[in-house]
Amino acid sequence: MEATLMFELMDKTWSVVIRCLVDKKLMEMAKKVGLKRR
Repeated sequence: MEATLMFELMDKTWSVVIRCLVDKKLMEMAKKVGLKRR
Protein backbone atom coordinates (compact mmCIF):
# COMPACT_ATOMS: atom_id res chain seq x y z
CA MET A 1 0.00 0.00 0.00
CA GLU A 2 2.74 2.46 0.98
CA ALA A 3 4.79 1.54 -2.08
CA THR A 4 1.94 2.39 -4.47
CA LEU A 5 1.36 5.67 -2.62
CA MET A 6 5.05 6.57 -2.98
CA PHE A 7 4.97 5.59 -6.65
CA GLU A 8 1.90 7.78 -7.30
CA LEU A 9 3.56 10.69 -5.48
CA MET A 10 6.75 10.32 -7.53
CA ASP A 11 4.71 9.96 -10.73
CA LYS A 12 2.92 13.26 -10.01
CA THR A 13 6.19 15.00 -9.13
CA TRP A 14 7.89 13.77 -12.31
CA SER A 15 4.97 14.84 -14.50
CA VAL A 16 5.21 18.33 -12.99
CA VAL A 17 9.00 18.44 -13.45
CA ILE A 18 8.76 17.27 -17.06
CA ARG A 19 6.00 19.81 -17.76
CA CYS A 20 8.21 22.60 -16.35
CA LEU A 21 11.18 21.50 -18.48
CA VAL A 22 9.01 21.31 -21.62
CA ASP A 23 7.60 24.78 -20.89
CA LYS A 24 11.14 26.19 -20.55
CA LYS A 25 12.20 24.57 -23.85
CA LEU A 26 9.11 25.95 -25.60
CA MET A 27 9.72 29.43 -24.20
CA GLU A 28 13.36 29.37 -25.37
CA MET A 29 12.29 28.21 -28.83
CA ALA A 30 9.62 30.91 -28.99
CA LYS A 31 12.21 33.55 -28.04
CA LYS A 32 14.60 32.33 -30.77
CA VAL A 33 11.82 32.38 -33.36
CA GLY A 34 10.78 35.85 -32.19
CA LEU A 35 14.35 37.12 -32.57
CA LYS A 36 14.59 35.64 -36.08
CA ARG A 37 11.34 37.30 -37.16
CA ARG A 38 12.50 40.79 -36.14
